[in-house]
Amino acid sequence: MPSELNESIRNEIGEELESILEAGFTVSTSMYSETDFGNFYVDLLRGADKLRIIRDRDQFMVQGDDATLKRVGLWRAFNSKAEFFDALNRYVVESSE
Repeated sequence: MPSELNESIRNEIGEELESILEAGFTVSTSMYSETDFGNFYVDLLRGADKLRIIRDRDQFMVQGDDATLKRVGLWRAFNSKAEFFDALNRYVVESSE
């Protein structure tokens, strides 16, 4: 797990990020805001692929290639972290093919 990630981000999604990093993505930037409900984002890169994982008011969402995101069900915000990362892992697999 990259040490540059804020400890609160690592505690919240570190385990879930491992599979994405193992698929070749690297963390490029991240931001955590204690004063904004603990909201954060993590930018990930893999070649030309760019993802931004966002937690905003306890909902998870991702920004990336819109067509692929829609195809794997990532076009919306998720209240469930587990459901979000299941869909995100499908995106990671599909975008690597």
